[in-house]
Parts: sequence; structure tokens; C-alpha cells
Amino acid sequence: MNRLLCSASFVLALAVVAALAVAPAQAQIFVREGASGTGTASDPYGSLQDALADGSSNEIRVAEGTYVPSSSDQSASFVLTDGVTILGGYASDFSTRDPSTFITVLGGDIDQDGTSSGNTYRVVVSPSTLASSATLDGLVISGGNASQLGGSDAGAGLFVDQSSPTVRNVTFRNNQAIVGGGAVLIQGGSPTFESVVFDQNTATATVGGGAVYVIEADPLTIRQSTFVGNQGLSGGALNISAGTVDIDNSEFTQNTSADGGGAIFADTGDLTITRSIFDQNTTSGTTGGGGAIYQVTGSSRITNTVFAGNTTTGTVPGGAIHAAEGSSASIFNSVFTGNAATEARGGAIFLEGADLTATHITALSNDSPDGSAVHAGDGGTATLQNIILWPQTGPVIATTLSGTVSVGAALIDGGLPTAATLIDGAPPVLDANPDYTDAGGSDGVQGTLDDDVRLSEASPAVGYGLFSALPPDDSDLDEDGNTTEFLPLDLDETARVEDSHLADGDSGGPDLGAYETPTILVIPGTADDPPEDSDRGEDSGWRMMAMPAPSTVGDIDDDIFFGPFGLSGSPPTAMIYKWNDSVENDTSEYTGVWDGLSSLSTPIASGEGFILYFFDDDRDPIRPSSPLEFDVPGERPIQDVVVENLSTTALYHLIGNPYPQAFDVSGLTIGGTSGFQAFVWVWDPATESYIRREQGTAGDEVASWQGFFIERSVGSSATSVTFNASGRISEVPFVGKRGRTGEIARIGLRLQAVEEDSVVFSDDLPEVSFRRDAQNDWDVWDATRPIGPSGERARPLLAFKGERADRWVEKAHESRPLPLRYGVRIPLSVRPMGWSGTMRIDAPRWTNIPKAWTVRLIDTKGTPSQDDDVETELEPDGGGYTFEVDNEDAKEAGAHGSVGLPAVVRTPRELKRGRDGGSLTSSDFVLVIAPGESGRGAWGIQARAEGGRAILSWPDDLPANIVIEQSHEESPWTTIETRPEGEAGSNRLRVVLSDLEPGRHEFRLKADVEGTVAYSEVVTVDITMSEAVRIEPVAPNPVSQRSTMTVTVRDPQEVRVELFDVLGRRIVTLFRDSMDGSRPQQVEIDAGELDLASGTYVVRVSGETFVDTQRIAVVR
Repeated sequence: MNRLLCSASFVLALAVVAALAVAPAQAQIFVREGASGTGTASDPYGSLQDALADGSSNEIRVAEGTYVPSSSDQSASFVLTDGVTILGGYASDFSTRDPSTFITVLGGDIDQDGTSSGNTYRVVVSPSTLASSATLDGLVISGGNASQLGGSDAGAGLFVDQSSPTVRNVTFRNNQAIVGGGAVLIQGGSPTFESVVFDQNTATATVGGGAVYVIEADPLTIRQSTFVGNQGLSGGALNISAGTVDIDNSEFTQNTSADGGGAIFADTGDLTITRSIFDQNTTSGTTGGGGAIYQVTGSSRITNTVFAGNTTTGTVPGGAIHAAEGSSASIFNSVFTGNAATEARGGAIFLEGADLTATHITALSNDSPDGSAVHAGDGGTATLQNIILWPQTGPVIATTLSGTVSVGAALIDGGLPTAATLIDGAPPVLDANPDYTDAGGSDGVQGTLDDDVRLSEASPAVGYGLFSALPPDDSDLDEDGNTTEFLPLDLDETARVEDSHLADGDSGGPDLGAYETPTILVIPGTADDPPEDSDRGEDSGWRMMAMPAPSTVGDIDDDIFFGPFGLSGSPPTAMIYKWNDSVENDTSEYTGVWDGLSSLSTPIASGEGFILYFFDDDRDPIRPSSPLEFDVPGERPIQDVVVENLSTTALYHLIGNPYPQAFDVSGLTIGGTSGFQAFVWVWDPATESYIRREQGTAGDEVASWQGFFIERSVGSSATSVTFNASGRISEVPFVGKRGRTGEIARIGLRLQAVEEDSVVFSDDLPEVSFRRDAQNDWDVWDATRPIGPSGERARPLLAFKGERADRWVEKAHESRPLPLRYGVRIPLSVRPMGWSGTMRIDAPRWTNIPKAWTVRLIDTKGTPSQDDDVETELEPDGGGYTFEVDNEDAKEAGAHGSVGLPAVVRTPRELKRGRDGGSLTSSDFVLVIAPGESGRGAWGIQARAEGGRAILSWPDDLPANIVIEQSHEESPWTTIETRPEGEAGSNRLRVVLSDLEPGRHEFRLKADVEGTVAYSEVVTVDITMSEAVRIEPVAPNPVSQRSTMTVTVRDPQEVRVELFDVLGRRIVTLFRDSMDGSRPQQVEIDAGELDLASGTYVVRVSGETFVDTQRIAVVR
């Protein structure tokens, strides 16, 4: 899980802290603005100073409002006392606490004049006399002005004097100081800031640290905090004079300085930064440098951090980081993007006699005329390993004045620069596009915070790194207490490398850059306890798998304990099976049997699929608390992978994704004229059925480690398929999908067996699709119907019926062409498989289906007569069709064979295969899909308006029984009784419709084609009026309760409808709005609601070009 915070993460962190309930462990003191009581909840203090002086409790609850330390004394502050906790964010009655809603402000504007000159010097003080830590929580501290030179000239919001307060869920806003620490001054102690926001604080005159000035700290801890828009002379956000500072999960955005360190100025001491973001910080002037960080002396360790868009202006160097002589920096798992020193050295990093070690760095789109990524000068040294510097502007690496740069495994724009040397034993520097997932990010611009530089597709950086370059985990990134191990995680905090890889001397290596392409399969499990009636959990069953590197059965065996049923047993029993597609079997005309693998040395080649049984029991649990993990030590493929020797006598072939990334099925050479159908079958143990992944559609990808069947096309002699390396994509869940849309229309059917309103079995595999490249007969999109698992039970199933190679087969997928002009009729087969009782067919999945299409299910009752047919219209949210089945007359209950996928069973025994096809001669159900409004131009109907007439025309080759339907202003469709005539000079028919009402008229054609009602596209004409306005009389008139009138204007304009009494007094404005031309507008007069007395009233209608009145009588 990526724990690197973005702005939304900070808001979430603050909200979580804010919502915490406060348990009344002891008596509290209560404060509410404007009160004057004794500090109880019912009679609170009105002053926080009174509460601090009370001393009867160490918890003070403060209601929303603004509190100042004094009404006139600028030197007054809220002084924390031993162990005190001040909690803000309470409602005025103290019943609820939510600091984001009930804002509690500790303010410095004591004279309340809106200016800062008379404000308090320091709002809060944590004094050196504290014997125990105090806590501030849920407050806003603002308006402090540390302007007393030589005294209170720093730390306007909070002064920490050799003490260790905890500051949590607090916002410091608009505080200012003339020396340093516009918000906070720390002069010794070990304070902690957690989920704190520093917003628009300033210290621009003498020292700096717009937000925080650290004179000394041992240590200062900052977690999950935000620094935004702060300004300081040196260090826009932080100025660290001395001490130790530990920053984690924090963000520095748009902070500025004039003398080094747009975000942080570190003079001496040790600085640790983890999981943080530096975005658009800036420093200017003629000295200093470091748009994000200027490190003068001391050391820094930066891990899992992103530097984006930080800049220097003028001649100061180091767009992101400037490290001066006497300092050292270590940077790991970090990204530098869009940083710039456009008139100076080091677009990302400048070393002025400093030492840098950088490992697993990704740098792109940084800008400098002299070392866009790194410049080492004045004897500075840089060691860069497992890095990606691509793309960069100008010279990527530069050196001056005896500076040196050494490069280990790397991918660099332009190759190894002349200013750098290659470390002995390192592989050659790559000069190739690293194939980032999305380097432009959501904004489409490289060099900004949203750049996604995870490696994707055929990246040459995958596996090219050196294990020997991995640094120690000094910051304990994985929080396992071990700081001597190799750094185990990447920037996403997913596994960088497993210890077993190092021990085995793996010929591969970690990926270059900040991110690692996963090679570990984790199956997290569904529940921690198995069902009460079973010793196996819900995740037991077969998995269809492949290895992301050439492997052996032993590589699987070392990740799972097979026990007496597995390879470790005596004698060994196979629990891993391959599909041998060349061996004859006695159940099908096609070849193919399951072969058990009983030797640990049996190879599993790249692209080869297999199945593995997971027990999910006490010995091999698959639980959220103990997930099952697989790894593979082999070298991961980065080129095309060819699977060969596929038998031409088989119908199915078991292959699998050979890459550590997910794979787009469109990158596999199936479909078209390849000799294989354009989809793959993946076994889903959760539903105990197959999932179809189709080329070029949403969800057409398979995860790494995923195996699947492909289906041979009719008459194919192909013996190989190729996984094109360009088909690799970002990782998706095992048996997962990636969102992608297409223009293919789909309807998915479902068969359910129901008992007492509960669904016992469900089959939702059948689907019909409509696409422009489909055919009415068998094509590459059609699929045979996989038979259900043959284990303890056989499930009912639903299938389409069609021909394949002159044989009737049951189909899981029916493909038909677009445009759908008239409609289709598709026979359906239901196999109850011995089920007796209630069954239901519905269509729950609709994708890109036009609203006007109609989908009907016809139950023929097994007879040729239509007299007993039962029709049901299927809709996405409809209830479907329910019917009864018993064993004696079960609809097609095993009466016909099926060409189906090899079955996968629940127990570790021989796996049965599908049965041969037979003669399917009849069908009890028919699916009828009629197009209706099937799209512009499908039938060629045209319409135009001439005055008050509409002229319709259409091709003369349409069915002869066409009728015209009309709708006026979205009214119900009605049939027009008229005969068309030939249109001169064309092969079209036309009708002329006269005396039409003004407004919008819609027309469509309707035809009955072989029992299927079909509709044309809808065409529209607008009939305009000849007169300026048409006002229909009020009706009914007289009115007792409610009447309406209709107003239609020819030209769009503002219209007002008002009701007056006979004395000319306006009662109410009934309507006032803009009216469209020739679009009738109804206006309602509700005498009951207006409580009109009996009598005569006048309705006045006025527009920009007319005025009209009507009289109405009210009878009550």
C-alpha cells in the first residue's frame, strides 16, 4: 500500500483525528466564548486564561469561538501548564466534538482592529518549567505577531522553550515574526507535531523559517502535516539551526524563501525525511539555493519522497536540493520531476562540495543548462545506482572543480554522460525509453506531481538493477524493527526484493527507479475461520496459473505445504496439472487430458499454464491474517514470448501470462486470421465457473500469474501463439480487470434456480454482443459453452444454440453484426441437470444498449405453435421470466451433448473434460432483440419542415408493411394513417403531413419482420408559428380548484403571466421565465392553493412584443 501522502490524505488524516471521541476519564474544565461561569459544562468559563489558572483538571474543553490571551497586553500569552491538554472543536453545548465544524481559534488580534501591529507577540507558550508534556488538539492558532525585537521576535503562534509539547490537529495560520518562526519557535526539547497545518505564516526579515524556526531540538518530530504558502528569509517553511528533525508523511507546497531553502533551510544537525512531498517550492535571490531544501552542513536521509516543480530563480543552484560543503545526503526510492534551476546549476540536485548517495531514483523533466539531474562541484561526490534519468533537458549530469559522479546500474537519457564514470562491475548504462505507465499524469504534462513513473509494458528497466546497491533500511521503512536489512520496499511500499532472491544468487535484479514491478502473488483470503460444517475455508479450490518467469514445480512447492496429498507426501501425489493437448481421450473427438506433475524438477516454461489446488485448511491457510504468497526466483522475461507445439487436434490449449505485469489480451496473437478465437477463458474459483476475456473490450486483461484456456478456430492448423511484450500493462488484481470502454453493445443473461425466494444456483455466463465486424454465422467472437464443474454436484446451465463447423453446439457467447436493422431471434437451451422446481431467466448486464432496443424472451413451451407462447420483456432492472421444471419433463435436461471447456473439479482427483456435441434440433426458448431507435441512418428516414407541414421520406426497399408513428412534445407515440407516394427522381417514398401543431414533432417507422417488431431511428422537425403568440383559453373556466392555460410564442423571449383582481391588484405571478420559440408552455392556476375567493379575476400575459389578458371566474 502506498503510504505517500497527497493533499487529500492530509485532509483525511485531520478528519480522522477530529472525529475521535473523548472519553471522560476524569473531571474536565469547560470554556465557551461569552460565558462567565465556574468552568463546568453547564456553567463554563468565558476565558481560556481562567481555565489554565484553575488547575483542578488537566483537560480543558473549549467550545467554538475566538479566544485571545488579553484584551490589551501584547506580551500576554496562553501559557501551558504541567500535563494540560487543551481540546478545541466542541459545539457550544459540549455535546459534540468536530474541529472542522466547530472552529476554535486562539487568536492574537487582541485589539480586534483587523491589523497586526497591535497583536499579541506570542499566542501560546510552552515554558521550560513544564515537568510533563502538554497537548494542544483541535485548534486554530492565528494572528500572532512576534514583533518585539530582542525579546518576543520569533514564534508568534507557539514558543516551545526547552519543553516537549504534543501538537495535534492544529492549524497555524497568518502568524508572523520579524526574526524567525512565523508560527513556531523551538528552543530545545522534543516536541511532536502530528496532523498539523502551517498555512500562510511569514518570517522574512532576519532569519527565516516562515512556519517553524528550530534553534535546538532533540528531536523535533513532524508527522502527517502540511506546510503551504509560508514565507521565510531562509527556509520558507522550516529553518533548522541545530538539532535533529524527523519528518514523515508530510507535504511542503508553494513555500518561498529569499535566501535559500524554499521549503527547508538546514544549517546543522541531522534531517530525516520519509514518505513526503515537496511541490512547487521556490527560492530566489543571489545566495543560498535549493528550491525545496538547502542543506548547509550536517546530514540528511531522504526516503520515499517526491520532489515536483521546485525551482530557483536567478543564479542560485539546485532546483530541488542544494547541499553545501561539509554536508552529506542519502536519497532512496524517490522521484524528482519538473524541478528547475534555469539560470544555474543542478536542475534537481546541486552538490557544492557535498557527498551524495542516491539509489532507486527516478528523475524526469528537470531543467538546468548545467546538469539537469545532478551537478557535482567544488569536490562534491555523487554515487548514483539503480536510477532512471529520463527524459531530461540539457546535460543530464555535470561536474566542475573536481566534482565526481559515479554511476552503477542506470537508464540515462543519452547514455552514460562524459562527466560520469561507470562503477566497476556495473552493467552498461541503458539509453532507452523506460516506458512509464503515464509520465504525463492526469494533466497530460510531464514534470508535475501527478506523473505516474511506474514502469509499464516492455520497460528495459525491469530487473536491470543491482542487488548489491540496495541500501540498509536505516529508517525501518517496513516497521519490522530491523534496520540492518536491505531496504525492502519501493516508493509504493510494496516489496522491492525478497531475502530469498539474494540468498539464491538470482541472475535477475531489482528494477531501476523508484518503483518495482511486482513479482509476488498474494492471495489474501476471504475469512479467518472456515465454515462450521467444513475443515476448509471459502478459498479452497483450483486456481488456473502461470509463472512470471521460467520455473519448476519446486518453485511452487517451496511456497505451499502440500501435506500427504501433495508432492511432499509418500508416495507423491500430483496437485499440479498441465493440459496435455495432444493425447486422445474417450469423451471427445478432440484431444486433451490432464497430466499430473509429480516431480519437483518438472519445468514450467514461460507462457505455459497449469492448475493448482488450494486446500485453505489449517496447514495451508488462506486467511486475511495469514495470506498465501508465491514468489519466483527466475529471470523475468522482457521480450516476446512464443508458446509452441500446440496440437492441431485439440479444441482448447492451456497457456498463461508469462510476464510479471498484467497483460492485455489484445497483445496475444489470437483472433482475426490467427487460427484461434478472439478471447480467453479464465477459471474463477469464487463462482466455480469460467470468465471470458475478449480482445479489445473492457476488462480484456489478465493479471500476472494468471493461466487461461484459448479456443481453436474451425479448421485451424496453427501450432503457436505469441505474447507480444508490448501487451504488458499496469498490474491488475488476479482474475481482475482494468476499466476501458468500447462501442460494443452487450446483453448478459442469467439462469437461476430458486428455492423459497433464495437463489440456490446461478449461471450468468451467456452473453450476446453486437459489433460492426461480427458476422451472422460463426466468427472469431463466438464461443462454445464451458460446461460446469463436475464434482459433488452438476449445476443448471443456460446456453445459446448455434452451428459450428456444421454441428449444433451450445454457445456461451453469441456475436451479431451492427447496425441491427430489423432484429434477431436467437434460440436458447436450458439444462436443468436434474433440478426440479423454480427457475428464472433475466438479463442483469446491459452495456451500450440503445434505450429504444427491446429485448423479449419467448417460452415456446416446446411446441411449434405460437398459441401457447409466453413473452416477457427483459430489462436491466426487471424481474425476468420465472418457470417451473421437474425431472420428468426437464427442458433439454441432458438430452444433447456439448462441446465445452475442460471441467475443473473441487477435489484432488482426475479432472473430467467436456462432452462431445450432439444434434440440437429444437429450443424451448427464443431471445428476440429488436433495434427500435437503432441509430441515425440505420433505415435512412429523413424529415424536413415546410411552414406548418412535415415531409418524411425513406428508401423504397424497406418492408412493405411500414407504418408511421408520431410524438408531439414528448407525448406518447401515435400511428398516422396515411399512404406514402413515390418521390420524383429517387428510389424513395414520402408522405406530407399537414396542419401540425407548433413545437417539436418526432417521427419513426415501424415494421413487423418475421414476427419481430422493429423501429427506425427517430427524426425530428420543429414546426414554427405564423403569429407572434398563441394563448389557449383558461380551462376549465369557471374554476373551483385548478385550471391551466397554454402559451406559445413564435420567437424566444421573456414571458410573464400574472393574476390580478378586478381592482387591478396583483395577486400572484404565475410564471416568469424565458420561453423557447414554438414550444407550448402550460401555466397552472391553483385556486385552492392560492385560497382565492369566489369572483372574477384577470390573467395578464406579457412578453417583449405583446400583452394579452383573459378573465376567469372562481367559484368556491
